[in-house]
Amino acid sequence: MSNSICVGSIRNQPICACPTGKFGTRCLLEQSCPINFCKNNGKCVVADDRMVDAIFACICPEAYSGRQCQKLKPTIEVSLQNIDVPSYLFAYIYDDIRGSQPMSRFVILQKVKLFQNVITLYSMYEFYIVVLKIDISYYLAVLQQEPENNISTTVDSAQQCAPFQELLSSELLALPRIHRLKSYHIPCQNNVDLQCFIDESYMCLCTVEHQTNCVLFDFNSSSVCTDDVYCENGGVCLQDRPQCPESILCAGIDCFFGDRCQFYAKGVGLTLDDMLRYAIRPNIIFNK
Repeated sequence: MSNSICVGSIRNQPICACPTGKFGTRCLLEQSCPINFCKNNGKCVVADDRMVDAIFACICPEAYSGRQCQKLKPTIEVSLQNIDVPSYLFAYIYDDIRGSQPMSRFVILQKVKLFQNVITLYSMYEFYIVVLKIDISYYLAVLQQEPENNISTTVDSAQQCAPFQELLSSELLALPRIHRLKSYHIPCQNNVDLQCFIDESYMCLCTVEHQTNCVLFDFNSSSVCTDDVYCENGGVCLQDRPQCPESILCAGIDCFFGDRCQFYAKGVGLTLDDMLRYAIRPNIIFNK
């Protein structure tokens, strides 16, 4: 087939990489999904014609999951108050607090639109704890004993996890770290409004009884893409996990915008693309 790609040969026979919707040794056979196989506006694709039980797969909208996009994801609606709206944020989702050390099951990387102060996050699982990373600061957005599927909450500067240097005395800060940990109950007892604080390796939460519960937290994990082939014009490529990322975005730089930092705007004003983008129609002369 003309729009297939030859990737080699076996026994003097070409190996064809077929385009979407075609299969077979020469990409001449049609692939199609059953009608209404995917729910909730999911897009059906033929995964592999050689598979019996999972021939079809669904690409789901952001709010849905499941093999046929039949499940509505748990939703977290966050309203930012008195916090500068970032261009993107990370949400660390804890789905289990029954163990002594709850582990972050997954991370959501969310792009934020200009002037958007209400952000909706869709979780793959029920959640107990949600921590937001905005720029270089961490905020405790959700802390609950029993999971709720849909939460609307407000995050402001009072929920910022303070650096431990701001909470401990100079005498305690001078101690080796292993000895300093023994005094981590002091900040929660001395600051009744404190919700959390952080050090080099731990995130510590203050309980209702003003006790301290610290868990390991990897503050040094890199979110920069391993192979930056997605962003243009010097934009920084970020991903939600080191391997097999689900979310990739470009952190914009001055004078560039767009999902891939592909558009350029110099100074104050509009580019020709911006002015004519919604005005150009086919079969109409330019001066119209």
